[in-house]
Amino acid sequence: MKVNHCSRSRCLAALLCVCVWLWPLHVAAQSWVSSTPNTYGAMLALDSADNVIVAGSDPLAATILVSKTSRTGTVMWQRVFDNPGTREAAAWVAVDTAGNAIVAGRLIDTSNNPTGIVVLKYAPDGTLLWQDVISAPFAYAARAMVDAGGNVYVLGRMWLANASGSTTHDIVTLKYAPDGTRLWQRNLGLNTLSIDSPASMALTPAGQVIVTGGTGGNMLAAAYDAAGNTVWSKAVPASTAALDVAVGPAGEFYLVGGVAGNTGTLNWLVVKHDAAFNEIWRRTVGIGSGGGARRVIKNPRVRPA
Repeated sequence: MKVNHCSRSRCLAALLCVCVWLWPLHVAAQSWVSSTPNTYGAMLALDSADNVIVAGSDPLAATILVSKTSRTGTVMWQRVFDNPGTREAAAWVAVDTAGNAIVAGRLIDTSNNPTGIVVLKYAPDGTLLWQDVISAPFAYAARAMVDAGGNVYVLGRMWLANASGSTTHDIVTLKYAPDGTRLWQRNLGLNTLSIDSPASMALTPAGQVIVTGGTGGNMLAAAYDAAGNTVWSKAVPASTAALDVAVGPAGEFYLVGGVAGNTGTLNWLVVKHDAAFNEIWRRTVGIGSGGGARRVIKNPRVRPA
């Protein structure tokens, strides 16, 4: 079911549709409901057997709650993560090819301000394999992703010192080995004064990770190779951050966000690049009322242009 109704003629040659999709869970031709009182979910993911892993939080206990439910609705396990002396909340969960769950979240203070990054890895049976807790002012993790080799990428934000001697809120990308070893951290910001926020990330067929985000007035994006070397970065004038990125089978990719229209509305902005990071085209799609584009999904039935 499409939530944002977009006409085919305005979806840029039907190569992509910038909309939010809700995909139903087909579980053995039956439906079910599973809930845990006084908690809330942040994100869910499916493993190869269609088991559902949900990362959420218990706001009263200020702990992260991770649940695994079978495709028929049976709760297989629940795990609570409570870091001593801190409060925690989940933001994202991803599942690797072995069925391990990677949960990303944040430490929070009593005013619900972020104070650190939390990364957890759970085995298919719910065993906590490793954790990484990074305490830092205004820091949080927003997303997690796993590559085919089991390496974990986490996208977030930190308050960091820069070359000018000042501190700014910058986008950070962390890479972990499958055993939890932190391999590298890379920082991205528009300049030494901007407050930048993370948004999305995706892997290319060449094994590079593209991260997006930005600040008011610019979409930001960068690509890092497996060793953490910056292979490309870009700022695109816009009214929002680069809110999402999608990569096609040939390595082409699309950045989406928003740009102010003539009537005060926020229109869609879509920027296509080839696999060598060259910009192919940039399109603004007027949608009348509403906000900028938030999601982009490559149509698997259409050959890359």
